[in-house]
Amino acid sequence: MMLHRLHTRSWLEDVPRRYRSVAQAKALFPGLRERRVQRRHAVTYVFTVTVPVPNYEPRGLRIEFHQGRHGSPKVFVDGPTDSPHRYRHEDDRCLCLWYPRDGHDRRWEPKEGLDRLIGMIVTHLFKEEYWRETGEWLGDEGPHGEQVHGDGGSGRHAA
Repeated sequence: MMLHRLHTRSWLEDVPRRYRSVAQAKALFPGLRERRVQRRHAVTYVFTVTVPVPNYEPRGLRIEFHQGRHGSPKVFVDGPTDSPHRYRHEDDRCLCLWYPRDGHDRRWEPKEGLDRLIGMIVTHLFKEEYWRETGEWLGDEGPHGEQVHGDGGSGRHAA
């Protein structure tokens, strides 16, 4: 008897699902752009958009979904990078939006849609700007400075 594993496509590889998610996000963020970048044997989906940050300057985002990690994006933002919630080993200082060991209820899940992820990023950017002004981080914080492997095995250090 031969057993077959079910192959479930990620939300990015499922074209109708990706189209719906992008369309919903574009309704809220009309400047959203999407690119699919093929490099050797890996695909990266890149989304770019400028977002308003309440009470602060708009910021340009680049959201990257790397093959095999479609539920764990890397998010890069223009402007200041000083923040306790950025990965410190990255040259570009990508955002640390959630603690890698957080449960599903505390992180973004693809089923929530790209618009929800962008909303989470805008909230994070507001908190960063507030922290730069006051030294106070609004909201919960995970541990910082420890090596974690719950983020898909990258071994990255939490911010």
